Amino acid sequence: MYNKQDIEQLKHSIEFEDLLLALGFENVNIIKNRASCLLHDGNNKTSFSWSDETFYCFGCYAKGDKLDLIQQIKHCNFKDAINYLSGLTGYVLIETTPKIKTKKVDYSKMEFPVKLVETMARRTIRGYYNTDEIEQEIKVYTDILILLKYDNVPALFSRIEDILDNLDSELAFVSYQRNQI
Repeated sequence: MYNKQDIEQLKHSIEFEDLLLALGFENVNIIKNRASCLLHDGNNKTSFSWSDETFYCFGCYAKGDKLDLIQQIKHCNFKDAINYLSGLTGYVLIETTPKIKTKKVDYSKMEFPVKLVETMARRTIRGYYNTDEIEQEIKVYTDILILLKYDNVPALFSRIEDILDNLDSELAFVSYQRNQI
C-alpha cells in the first residue's frame, strides 16, 4: 500500500508530454496538448487531449490520470503502473504496511457459548436411553466445542479440553450403565 500523498507527488514528478513520449505516442503537439491516440491506434492527430493531470480521447472515450494511462497502454495493474512511472522519474515510492485494527476480546463473554454447549450436552446424555442416540448427539456438541477451541480463543483452550474429556468420561459411564440394564 502506498501513501496517497506520495502517489500524487510521483504523478507530479513528470510532465504529461514526457510521459506520452515515453509511452510511444506519436504526433504529440505540446502547444495544443493534442496527439494521436495510442489506445485505439487513431490516425486523428487531435483526438487525444490532456491537461496537467488528466487525459481524454475523443475517439475511444478513454479518460483518467497518468497512472490510468500507463495501466491502459501497458496492460498492467496499479502497482506495476507506479513502478513504471517511478522508473521513468527516479522518484521511488516506499510501500507502507497497512495498519491492522485490533479489537480487544472480552474472554469472559466467550465463556457463555462454551457453558451453553456443555450444559446442552449433559442434558442430552441424561435424557436419552438409547446409546446410539447419545453418541450421535454428543458428537454434535463435541464438534461445536472443537470449533470454539480453534476460534482464536487461546484463553479457553484448556477449559474446552477439560470439558471434552469430562463429556467423554460421562458418555462412557452412561453407556456402561445403559448396557448393564
